[in-house]
Amino acid sequence: MNYLYITDYSDKILDKAKQYAYENNLFFYSFFADKESITNILYLYKVSDNLVIFVVGLNKSSVFDALLKELEETKKNIVMFATTNTYDVKETLQARFTVLYYDNKDIEKEVDEFIKTKKASKEIYSSISFYISLASKTNNMKNLILINNIIKDIKKCTYNIPWDYYFSVLKEGV
Repeated sequence: MNYLYITDYSDKILDKAKQYAYENNLFFYSFFADKESITNILYLYKVSDNLVIFVVGLNKSSVFDALLKELEETKKNIVMFATTNTYDVKETLQARFTVLYYDNKDIEKEVDEFIKTKKASKEIYSSISFYISLASKTNNMKNLILINNIIKDIKKCTYNIPWDYYFSVLKEGV
């Protein structure tokens, strides 16, 4: 079984993956989702068994297509925990995971505060969840279009999302 967590709090899922490995007496490996890591993960699938692989930052990049076959066909005792914060992972890849949502902050409360003050911490606005929640609370069509465009741009990103830029565009537009 493989688990894909849609969250902004990868550190909490890292703890879950480590705990799972410990409880099941499995080796644990952790990676950041990039091309070099995928090569290492594929190597582990070929030569290892009885392990947990944790991947931070899965996204729609075609680099991750290399995982499809291994995730689908492996007969080994390998469990993958992966996280994404873009909500934009290819359907073919998502189909090989049990998709779970994990949030440990009350985004709604933070969005309400932003609506009143136009202020938010970087931890909060560096999350697509913030923009999605804000859109659900927006009645103004101009603001809704702006937020929608920001979300579309974020979904096009694979790495290095310019959160500060998008937040400044949001603050100027609303």
